[in-house]
Amino acid sequence: MSNKGYIYILSVALLLAGVISLPVLTPADSGGRDFGQGGFCGRGWYEGQGSLGYRQNLTDDQVDQLEKERGRFLEETASLRHRIAGAERTLNAVIDKDNPDAAKAVAVQKELSDLWARFDQKQLAHRIAIRTIVRESGGGLRIY
Repeated sequence: MSNKGYIYILSVALLLAGVISLPVLTPADSGGRDFGQGGFCGRGWYEGQGSLGYRQNLTDDQVDQLEKERGRFLEETASLRHRIAGAERTLNAVIDKDNPDAAKAVAVQKELSDLWARFDQKQLAHRIAIRTIVRESGGGLRIY
């Protein structure tokens, strides 16, 4: 086989490997939202999550406060996050039908929008709580 043949076969193999691994390497559809480890950690969490980088300018007490705030936020929003996920699945099921019911899709989307609005309000309170904790450190964290 010529060099062109090997290059062609290698190119096709690499392309197939990329296409096959793409769903594995990309996050699930987040609907444009920023979800973290375990889903829905919230954009209110700080940059460097899971690493020691965020601890550089914080006292041990501040790190403990951040961890408690994160746990509180996740616990407080658990039911809401599950309802959002269920509504998103319902909306997708309605839309994916051969003959989608537009009125039902609109109703489910309205419910989903209301749930997201409630989540966003809780997330804003979470962001403010984090900012309050880290303000004393000189604001070394980037808060989303």
